[in-house]
Amino acid sequence: VIADKNVENEINLEEKKIWKYWIQCLNGLLYLHNEKHIIHRDIKPDNIILDEADNIKISDFGISSLEGISIEETLINSKNKVLGPINFLAPEIILGQKHSYLSDIYMLGLTFFNLASNKYYLHRYLEGKKIKTHYTEEVIPSIYSDELKNFIMNLLQEKDKRPNSEDALNEALKIYTFKYCKKVT
Repeated sequence: VIADKNVENEINLEEKKIWKYWIQCLNGLLYLHNEKHIIHRDIKPDNIILDEADNIKISDFGISSLEGISIEETLINSKNKVLGPINFLAPEIILGQKHSYLSDIYMLGLTFFNLASNKYYLHRYLEGKKIKTHYTEEVIPSIYSDELKNFIMNLLQEKDKRPNSEDALNEALKIYTFKYCKKVT
């Protein structure tokens, strides 16, 4: 598991490794979303695991859904129930709207916010018809770049401002390439 919600890590992960994990997760979500038309609906630290070769695997498809299939059609007796990791749900889900591919992106952003901040943040509350959060880039240690902080906060935006899996992956690849790949001359 890439982050343990019960224990604060004693050291921060190297930023290059965070980008590597992020690109792998986004590549997995892009495949799920664009090729298989699956909404995972349960993206959280416990469901992102590392294999022996330090490669990301997205696991636990127990509440995943095909795009356009309602919750009721997906699981028996799921009427009036919120499905997904309650502490990692996208605001639109808490507000009673449907899961979407963008919900997976939010949950992934929150997963990496927790990973980068080295803490388990669950400070959210409902105020009227808006979700208020205490997620700010200032919580992320200064050892991380502004690009990383901005990327995380971009995935945690409201649904209509949040990038889809393809746009997020392209942006992550662009940043990673610029920061870590040497120019060939």
